[in-house]
Amino acid sequence: VPIRHAVVGGLIAALLFEAAKRGFALFVSLSPSYQLIYGAFAAVPLFLVWVYISWMIVLLGAELVRGLSSYDFHRRGVDAPPYYWGLRLLQQLWGEQQSGRGLSQAQLVQRLPGLSSLLLGRYLSELKRASLITIHDRGQFLLCCDLHRLTVEQFTQKVSWPLPNQLVLAEDEPATHWTPLLAQQLQELQEFRSERLQSSLAQLFSEPLLAADEGANVDRINTEQPSKAGELKP
Repeated sequence: VPIRHAVVGGLIAALLFEAAKRGFALFVSLSPSYQLIYGAFAAVPLFLVWVYISWMIVLLGAELVRGLSSYDFHRRGVDAPPYYWGLRLLQQLWGEQQSGRGLSQAQLVQRLPGLSSLLLGRYLSELKRASLITIHDRGQFLLCCDLHRLTVEQFTQKVSWPLPNQLVLAEDEPATHWTPLLAQQLQELQEFRSERLQSSLAQLFSEPLLAADEGANVDRINTEQPSKAGELKP
């Protein structure tokens, strides 16, 4: 937690605590009905009410500090898809892996100014769920896979982010050296999909027998040509 956010949250919580203490004392002094109803046990419900109010103030201050730390007033590149940010995170961790080091979440926020802390936490959780990164006991994130053997297709299958049709970044988001190549590959993939899916639905629904015949021919060819491993069996 940044120190300035902790100071703001602590100051507001202290002011609320003092105001609640004075208001609660005034309430107790002006409400003698508690003494008439509970008698000597009147302090017990009053004490429980005060504990409840105190913890509500403490939790409110904690939520305020968390909100200040998560919300970035100068966010940039919010239009970039999660798929792009996942690659950027792997790139940063891969660069540090060459030196045997990792990166903390605060360091990643500094290196990726266009990504808010809240979204960064979500993307890191997704990469950790996909077994692509892990977290050290010191709070640093490390790669747990070999990027030389991880293809773009395998990365797409591991994460739950949809593959974007095109890569459009904000004007103030700096492009990396691999961004044009990825944008070109996505454009070629989109053109190929558009070309292959030109058949109408009526044509697709009216030719089920042709697809079934082609599948039967493929199965017949596979059965007529046994594998070499099968021929070697006694």
